[in-house]
Amino acid sequence: MTGNLFYWKDVQTSWFSLTSLFAVLKHNYLLLQSFFLLPLHDIHASKIDILSFLLFGWGIFLSIGKLRKEFWWASFLMWILPVLIKDTTSYTRYQTVSFPLFIYLASSLNRKYFALLAAIFYALLLFISLYFVNWNWLG
Repeated sequence: MTGNLFYWKDVQTSWFSLTSLFAVLKHNYLLLQSFFLLPLHDIHASKIDILSFLLFGWGIFLSIGKLRKEFWWASFLMWILPVLIKDTTSYTRYQTVSFPLFIYLASSLNRKYFALLAAIFYALLLFISLYFVNWNWLG
């Protein structure tokens, strides 16, 4: 499919049929409302992705005024843009590049809590990686 600069968009459209901003916002709002009915881990709708959306949003809210404006806006846009263009699929993965938020965490937590949080993230990464290594994400 070389020669098509927007091939990624064609593929995304075949996987995810919501095309308008309103449809995406409505879909994601309904996902938030049905949080307790969602499975813990799934491809298109899971508690893990919704929780990461809420937790990263809370972290960005707490970092107002504590991060440089450029860093804060970068984190905010990395937080909000994925849910404006598609559902929460892989939302947690998108947030791993939100380095300004991790700068805020590193500067605001004491060493003990930061080490604990880093260990928890690392353990979760190893646990979730088992799903991908064993191809469980295919269903």
